Amino acid sequence: MDREPLSEPLKPAIYVVDTHIVVWFAEGLYTNLSWAATGTLLDPRTRIVIPSYVLQEIRNKISEFNGRLDGLVGKGRVSQAAASELTVETLRLSKTVTD
Repeated sequence: MDREPLSEPLKPAIYVVDTHIVVWFAEGLYTNLSWAATGTLLDPRTRIVIPSYVLQEIRNKISEFNGRLDGLVGKGRVSQAAASELTVETLRLSKTVTD
């Protein structure tokens, strides 16, 4: 009674990534990732799924960060120049992740 398998294993596998993985990878913070994770993400054959909720979480965190930054500028705890630089970096990350 020889049966064929129902399906072939996916080669390469499909990986579903979480928010931290996306942010760290987009920022080039490979040291926050394991060697295996970094190698998998850099492999051009790898199929990666980024759930929409991950992108939404990143947008929410960036918005929340900008709100807190505005409050610190208003209290004089952060200079406007430093806040502008942080905002530009945040926008760069947002564009990198959502493109």
